Amino acid sequence: MQKTNDTLVGFIIAVCLHAALLFVFIVSGWLSETAVMPEAKGEPVQASVMISAADIKRAQKSIRDSEAAPPPRPAPPVQSQPEPNPQTAETPQQMQAQAPVINPDNEDQQSISKLAIEETEEKIIAEREARRRQAQIDLTDDVVKQQQAENKQRLREQQIAQLEAIRLAQKAQASRTKMEEQRLQQLQDVQSSDTARPTPGPQVAASGNPNAKNDLLARYKAAIKATIESNWRHDGAEPLQRCQVEFTQAPGGEVIDVTFISCPFPPEARDRAERAVRLTPLPYYGFEPVFQRRQTFTLCYPSEQCEK
Repeated sequence: MQKTNDTLVGFIIAVCLHAALLFVFIVSGWLSETAVMPEAKGEPVQASVMISAADIKRAQKSIRDSEAAPPPRPAPPVQSQPEPNPQTAETPQQMQAQAPVINPDNEDQQSISKLAIEETEEKIIAEREARRRQAQIDLTDDVVKQQQAENKQRLREQQIAQLEAIRLAQKAQASRTKMEEQRLQQLQDVQSSDTARPTPGPQVAASGNPNAKNDLLARYKAAIKATIESNWRHDGAEPLQRCQVEFTQAPGGEVIDVTFISCPFPPEARDRAERAVRLTPLPYYGFEPVFQRRQTFTLCYPSEQCEK
């Protein structure tokens, strides 16, 4: 806005200077063309207007500034205000004031109060239900987390039990392998002793030598005892407890039936005793003359003390 005012003032000054110069030129021309009156006496008087070069330069500069300055912006048009339009009511204005209500409607007030109380109670019930549901959700989450922790603990215990079972199975297998090796060694010792002296086969029975037959029978009983004791794991059996069993075997030494005559062992120890009798074929080859299909055997440990 200040720039626009300065431009307008410069424009007005330039116009005034042009008008002044034009007036000076007209007056000077008019004075130069005026004739000397004949009745005048004396020498004629010459008049001239003195305009300096500085005045002409200032006038030219003002003209150039006025031409270079942008024209003034037009003022925005003034918007006309709309004429007020009075509002008219369809119903005529009440000329007489309404009489005040002396007795207000108590029933409406009571219904409003009752409705507010019901809304408050419903809001309280809704908040209680929301808190109850959130507590149920939190409790369910805790139960799920506890079940997951229990499942992980149970799985860990199962893995530990499986590893322990594998270790025990490996230990039992190693023990069985060792006992089998011992049994084979005993059988080899028995066979080597049989090879060292002639085996009394059918010739013993034919010759009727009771000493030779009794000797073969004693070695047959010793071989059966060594085989069963090498197979027997006496876990659960008390020392010096005697378990008497009766078994039936087929030719070749395979046991086909086991019966307990008298055995104080617990069930697990009885199973181990039966397994010891059935585990491998009993000695047969080389003892055919004294082979007994049905025999009685007593399990007891330690064998050295049980024989006393």
